[in-house]
Parts: sequence; structure tokens; C-alpha cells
Amino acid sequence: MTSTGTIDLTPAEPSPAKAPVQRGWRRFWDARQCSPWYLGIVSILVVLSISSDLVSEVTELESAERQDRYVLILGLLAAAFLLQWVSTTVAFTALLPVYFLARTGGETLPILLYGTLIVSAVVATANALFSVIASVLALGWAVLFPSLLHQPASTIWFSVIISVLGIGVGLFVRFAWMRREADALKIQEARRQALEAALRERRVLARDLHDIVAHNLTIISMQARTAQFVGTDEAARQALDVVGSSAKDALVDLRRMLALMREEGVVGDQAQPGHSGSESSTSVDIDLGVSRVSHELMELGFTVRADVRLEGRAVPLGTQSTLYRVLQEATSNIAKHGDRSEPVQISVGLEGADAVLRVSNAIERRPQSRKGRGGQAWNSSGVGLNSMRERVSAFGGTFSVGPEGDQWRLVAAVPAGDPEDM
Repeated sequence: MTSTGTIDLTPAEPSPAKAPVQRGWRRFWDARQCSPWYLGIVSILVVLSISSDLVSEVTELESAERQDRYVLILGLLAAAFLLQWVSTTVAFTALLPVYFLARTGGETLPILLYGTLIVSAVVATANALFSVIASVLALGWAVLFPSLLHQPASTIWFSVIISVLGIGVGLFVRFAWMRREADALKIQEARRQALEAALRERRVLARDLHDIVAHNLTIISMQARTAQFVGTDEAARQALDVVGSSAKDALVDLRRMLALMREEGVVGDQAQPGHSGSESSTSVDIDLGVSRVSHELMELGFTVRADVRLEGRAVPLGTQSTLYRVLQEATSNIAKHGDRSEPVQISVGLEGADAVLRVSNAIERRPQSRKGRGGQAWNSSGVGLNSMRERVSAFGGTFSVGPEGDQWRLVAAVPAGDPEDM
């Protein structure tokens, strides 16, 4: 019986143990690409110089063997230099046979000069390990070969100085590239941070627009519906007065926000609380704010029990503004979902170093078909709740909201300063 099958000719994947070694080996040979202008100009000059050396120096050598060796060395030098177009690490590798073939003093100078140019390019472009190896080999050759050829100490010093100068130029170019890359990274990071800041500002703007508009539009909507069903002209007129007042307040707040945007986020003189009949988004007295929202809820048919006790302490304006915006959002939700047959409780007080806002109201009974997510009678998108939570968290406070039996309770605590400092 014979069996048939297929032969998999797909090359096997390298083992995980070999992969880091292969990547490290490739990185060892990595190098930046030299500037085409540098390579083009210097290549032309080096080729012309080597050609001149071939014409003038070869004829002066005594033996044919030395002439052949000299031609070979110059040819390898030219090839090594031109290989910089591929990679400086490849060019230096091609330079190593030239170091080995050097035998006479007459051949030392072109190797020193042209080799130093290649080593300088390696130091400027190759990775650190390859650059160190190339520098050590170049300095070793500059000291070793003149010594082996019994040349005077001045020749050795000349070779060492030329090699050090070449390495120094390469280091200068390398550090200049590194500084440029570091600056580019800083610019990129600055742009990223600016983009993140812009996104944060957009989120804050969206939150503020919601806080400013949603409350007043809720009041306008509820009063407009109330005006349709009231029994007297006087009641309808009162409802329309509330609609007009809420629309005016929303317009004032939006204009203030636009003014802040025009000033690129720099807040100027803040309006006084109660100016133009409205508490602005940047300045508000919490006592006046509680009175205002209480009046609005009573206009909608709610019974409100409000209590503000700050014990004469000067609560910071930012804390009052934050609590007022939270109260506005809570009032909007009460107007939409609250039970008018039960009183609304609003209290502002001091608990330790915090100013604490507490709001509670009965939840309106709804048919099962009209309940919100998860069967809750409180049907909300959650945008307002997230806005309140973000506002309080931004001031280092705590925020909790949710149903407790048939009541919906909200508690917001915002630091009001150290009691000992008040």
C-alpha cells in the first residue's frame, strides 16, 4: 500500500530564540544614509585624486610588484568610498582589506586620508557599537603601520592627529543629527500635547454648552407646555414670562461664553451675581442660585424646601459656581422626571472643609413601557450626570447620585477651603 501526500516547501519560521539575535545583527549594520550632496561632491573629488595618484605615483615606484599592489590599494579605496552610497558600514568593511594590504610608506598617506573620510562618515551615521569598533581599528592602524614600517615618531603623530580629527568631525555631525532628532521629537510631543489640550477644551466647551443651554431649554419647554393647559390668561401670561426670562438667561450665558472664547480662554472681569437677572457661567452666588431654581420649580408646580447654611464663611467663587451648575442640572432632571405631588428638598451646607449640596425628590411613577434603561423610571442619556461628575471631580470633590427607594438623591461635595483659614 502506498500513501500519498504533499510536501510543504514553505521555509520554516525562525525560532523565537533566534529572532532577537537576527534583529540585533541587522541593527549592528544599520546606518543613516549620507547626504547625496556630500557623497556626490566628495566622490568626484576622491576619484579625481585617486586617478591623479595613479598617474603620478605609480611610475615612481621601483618594482612592478609594488606598482601592482599600489594600483590594487587605490582601486579598493575608490570602491570602498563609492560603497558609501550603499551604506557607510559596508564601505568600512571594504576598507579593511586596504588596511591589511598596506606595506610601504608611500602607500600609507592615501589610505590615511581616504580611510579617515570613510571612518568619519561611519562615526556620523552608523550605530554606536559599529562606530566604536571602526574608530578603534582606524586609530590602531594609524599607530601600528607607521611603527611597523619604522617611520619616525612625527609620522605616527601625524597619522593619529588626522584620525582623531576625522573621528571628531564624525562625532560633531552625529551629535548635530541627534540634536535635530531630539528637537523634532520635542516639536512632535508639543504638537501632540497641543492637540490633546484642544480636545480637552472641546470637551469642556461641550460640557459647558450643555450645562448652560439644557437647563434653560428644559424650563422653556415645561413652561410652554404648561401654558397650553392653564385655565386663566393670567397663569398663561406668567408661564410665558418664565419662558422669556429663561430664554434671556440662556442668551446672556452664551454671549459670555463666546466672549471668553474670543479672549482665548483668558477670563476678564467677571459679572456680578444676579447681573441682568442671571447668574453667569463664571460667577454665581449659591444662595441666589438656590432661590432662583426654587422659584423655577415652584412655577412648574413643585413644592420646594430649600435650606442654605454657610455659617458666614466666604466659600470660594469656583466652589459656588460648581455647586450651582450641578444644581441647575439636577433641577432640569427634576422638571422632566420629578413627581409634583412630593416636595423637592434642596440644602447647601458645610461639612468639614467641604461645601455640600444635597438634592432629593420623588420619582414620577411611569408605566413599564415608558421606563428608561434597566427599567428605571429615571430616563436620561447620562450626559448631564457625567457633566456634573466631571465638574465636581475637577475641583477635587465627590459626587454621588441615584435612586433610594422612591426618592432620587444627589450629593455633591466640593472643597471650600480649610475651616481654620476661613
